[in-house]
Amino acid sequence: MKILKNDTCPSISGKSTLKYQIGCDADDAILLRITGSSGGGFFSNEWIAFEKIRALLDAHPEDKPITSIVLYPLFRGKSVNTPGFLLAVLVHEKLLIPMQGKK
Repeated sequence: MKILKNDTCPSISGKSTLKYQIGCDADDAILLRITGSSGGGFFSNEWIAFEKIRALLDAHPEDKPITSIVLYPLFRGKSVNTPGFLLAVLVHEKLLIPMQGKK
């Protein structure tokens, strides 16, 4: 795994700071993972292929808001915090735009 970016961002609630990495594998696939949380909550630090994230987002109805629940299939049997943390990363990277008046 080649690390392309190490960064931090606020959680969706703004109560903690998240650490994350963006990397690419030998096939040049882009992957993301959460590496830390100042809030002390449990999370999964496994690499998730952006292709899988994109597939879930693309399958979501365009007229419905995207919440962390959309990302839960990526983390079955893992910490329930991780989908929300990943959502915060996607917002920080400007891959998703928050709805006005909503967190």
